[in-house]
Amino acid sequence: MIRAFCQELGIPGHTETVMNGYNDGSVNIVTIERAGAIAGLAGYIIKGNEAHAEILYVVPQHRRSRVAYDLYEKTHLSAKEKGCIRAVLFTKKERAKMYSRHGYQEDYVLMSREL
Repeated sequence: MIRAFCQELGIPGHTETVMNGYNDGSVNIVTIERAGAIAGLAGYIIKGNEAHAEILYVVPQHRRSRVAYDLYEKTHLSAKEKGCIRAVLFTKKERAKMYSRHGYQEDYVLMSREL
């Protein structure tokens, strides 16, 4: 279902992120619905006692309507129920401010270069 959702909406590069070898059940998917349809989804993998975010996507017409906030809250609750004590994500520098509003702190700097 999630693969079809990603493909249908054309979520760039995330079909394989969601199904990237963790399809043994260890990817935890959380969805938010509005008017009977999926408005957004988030996926995370549990590593030890941490929930590592893999994807967060909000359907364009539902952006800026608290769907992302609701996804954060539902994801955090789901992870906590599974025994996680920390949520971890990697993001682009320009999005860091958004995540900091949801309680995330910068712990590491991820750097990359073209090969």
